[in-house]
Amino acid sequence: MRAARRDELIEAALAYAGRGGRVFPVHSIRAGRCTCGKACGRDAGKHPRTRNGLTDATTDATIITPWWTWWPDANVAIATGTASGRWVLDVDPDHGGDDTLVELEHRHGALPETVTALTGGGGRHLFWTHPGHHVPTRTGIAPGIDVRGDGGYIVAPPSVHLSGKRYIWEIGFGPDEIVLAEAPGWLLGLVTAPAGTVGGGGRLRRDGTPLVIPDHTRNDTLMRLGCALRRYGVGELALVDCLHAINREHCRPPLEEDEVRKVAASVAR
Repeated sequence: MRAARRDELIEAALAYAGRGGRVFPVHSIRAGRCTCGKACGRDAGKHPRTRNGLTDATTDATIITPWWTWWPDANVAIATGTASGRWVLDVDPDHGGDDTLVELEHRHGALPETVTALTGGGGRHLFWTHPGHHVPTRTGIAPGIDVRGDGGYIVAPPSVHLSGKRYIWEIGFGPDEIVLAEAPGWLLGLVTAPAGTVGGGGRLRRDGTPLVIPDHTRNDTLMRLGCALRRYGVGELALVDCLHAINREHCRPPLEEDEVRKVAASVAR
């Protein structure tokens, strides 16, 4: 795929700054490697070019313009959180993010349309207005779902990913095409819940300790586990029995049987 040119990169950086997004340059990809010259793994093309990194993020064009003179192929990063008035839901399909989001929307209702970028790695960045209170930057709040909030940043179009593909705005969902939406209450509740309480029951533990599903995650976790079983071909009748057994053994306290049947019926549909 064609690499981004300096004029595209700097125009994008200045446009984001003009909308209040604090930007700064990060390393890019050249000949299949990070321009830092090191083996950066997943951080290739994503870590800061400037000395102070995220704290250098600015909306000042007189600072932004020289950056892309010094580093003409630098990728563009946008600081998230209060500083830029936005936060981002990072959905990684390689780790089940698309499935997780479908399950959450099935339970809580469809997310409103908002500004959305497609990452060079095949994922999505869903942008939301900052609510005015702390939104953490956290990884793995649910399978394949990360949050970039206060103290975080994302790489933005037209930057180049390690894969060689560019970050692009989803058609019809670019910042010039759609209004940045407010996240629904249930999503904000999910991302701001204390660490260790969000979706904790939804993951099978690898250390051999018993799975415990607390009351505030029971429906979501049973839905997620039910969808996983369904993908493995478990039939509807067996699915009901499985979810009843999981509820009985692992939910604290267990849901009412009628509620479990409703979850199973939703999964089957």
